[in-house]
Amino acid sequence: MTRPLKQVRRARRPRNAGGRPPRISREQILQEARQIPSGELTLPLIAARLGVKHTALYRHFASRDALVAELAALLFADFQARPADPAQWRAWMFETLRDLYRFMLANPIMLEVESRTYTFRIWLPILETALQTLQQAGFDHRDAAHLWSMAA
Repeated sequence: MTRPLKQVRRARRPRNAGGRPPRISREQILQEARQIPSGELTLPLIAARLGVKHTALYRHFASRDALVAELAALLFADFQARPADPAQWRAWMFETLRDLYRFMLANPIMLEVESRTYTFRIWLPILETALQTLQQAGFDHRDAAHLWSMAA
């Protein structure tokens, strides 16, 4: 008994004959990037660890800097500021800045973000909390901003 022609053609076609590379997502790229120390982080290294060509990553990120900015935002989303206490604003500021310092030491890639707009967007929630706390403690807006900028 002979097989139909379509089945014969499929049987002869070699597996893995090129074509489209495996599909990857932004989330997979960012997850892999989180596992690599910032000094070693390169698009070719991420691609190799994901089993794709590094050019496949450019479908999701225009450059390493774009990847770093997105990774920094993802990491900073994990940072939880202490609950604000205007009555104890000095202690709150000290503890918050100490927590930020430790966070930056643990995540040095945060220092590589080059876009000022992106950096501002990342830090805006903590800045807003600090200014509100200081204003509730009795400082006017200008003094609160000055005090926070001197401390930070």
